[in-house]
Amino acid sequence: MRVLDAEIEFLLDKGMPSGGMTMRALGIGEIPGRMTFAARQDLILCGPDEASRLLAHLGAPVTFTAPDGIQRGKGELLLGLRRSPIRLSAPQKRARQA
Repeated sequence: MRVLDAEIEFLLDKGMPSGGMTMRALGIGEIPGRMTFAARQDLILCGPDEASRLLAHLGAPVTFTAPDGIQRGKGELLLGLRRSPIRLSAPQKRARQA
């Protein structure tokens, strides 16, 4: 089942907290950074394409994606991306809510 871009936009508009105030105050908001998502436990990865699209909508294109359906062990990389900290904070906050 394909998730429509309109559904991604709805989820972002509804659930994304405003943020970046700390980074702006510290003056580090636009310094390039990177973020990785790793498995918390052994799993079979599901939905990396949708996660990549969601991150792209936030202006944080993914640089690495493990294939859908692959088995991953605890600590193994699932997704990786590079962006400014302000742009990185939004997907990180959203991921913590899940």
